[in-house]
Amino acid sequence: MILQDLLGCLAATLTTAAFVPQALLTLRTRSAEGVSLRMYALFTVGVDTCKGLIASRLKITERGTGFLHLPLPHDTKDGEYRYGVDEEFLAQLTAEKLITKHRGGVPHRIWIKTRPRNEALDLMVYAIAALRLLRPDLPALAGKLDPTRKPPPVEPAPQKPRWIAPRKPGGWLKGRR
Repeated sequence: MILQDLLGCLAATLTTAAFVPQALLTLRTRSAEGVSLRMYALFTVGVDTCKGLIASRLKITERGTGFLHLPLPHDTKDGEYRYGVDEEFLAQLTAEKLITKHRGGVPHRIWIKTRPRNEALDLMVYAIAALRLLRPDLPALAGKLDPTRKPPPVEPAPQKPRWIAPRKPGGWLKGRR
């Protein structure tokens, strides 16, 4: 194994091991009050789903919804150099492909590496997970970057159908042991 693979395995092992004390405390006290929902959601992020989202967005060629904007290095009109992504970044972003393997007659879709380095893809997955967890108001942030741009109109939340009963207070586990 190369040093990078060993460090990656060590990081994954330590990250997983960091949750063991919390899991034991939760089992011993039968209370999950100390578990951070955001950290748990980040830990259990759907990596395969995020990789599929990135792969599908890389296929979009027209600017617009879903298009993945990757800045290329260039000079501005003022002669200032702007950094951007290089060929290595793009190669790392596309370093895995989705294949279907059959085990016991059941198809399983897995991502396999096509090259040794894929850090850009992993970082993009974590960035998507962080974006989903933080849920920032992107139109408001865009307005702060460009004050001349008008924010899009806010659409009202859709009304629930009348046949859906309102939620009762308490959870479905309340009172069960």
